[in-house]
Amino acid sequence: MFIIYQDKSKRNQCWRWRFVERHKPLADGILAKSEEPFAFRRNCERSVKVIQSGGWVKKTFVSSKTDKIYWVIKAKNGRVLGMSPKGYDSMTLLDKDWKVFKRKFKKANIVEND
Repeated sequence: MFIIYQDKSKRNQCWRWRFVERHKPLADGILAKSEEPFAFRRNCERSVKVIQSGGWVKKTFVSSKTDKIYWVIKAKNGRVLGMSPKGYDSMTLLDKDWKVFKRKFKKANIVEND
């Protein structure tokens, strides 16, 4: 399910989303998250709907300075829509979570979390 929430940790309150697997604890169940904050809830929800409609073109893998691997999904205009919430040690582990996300994101519910 996609959870849309207000990020209150920043000076300016903003909206973000995360995709979670229902049957896992939140720390382990987050499979994707928004990269950038949204000023308005409706823009955050629109981003989720673009993802659900398949309006993104590719996944790319970015290795950070810590030798972790991340996946990123981009809109057709090149804007980053979402990313993996953590870095992976191997492509095998990354692919496992990517496949779960890819299988479930289209039909996932969108809920709001306070």
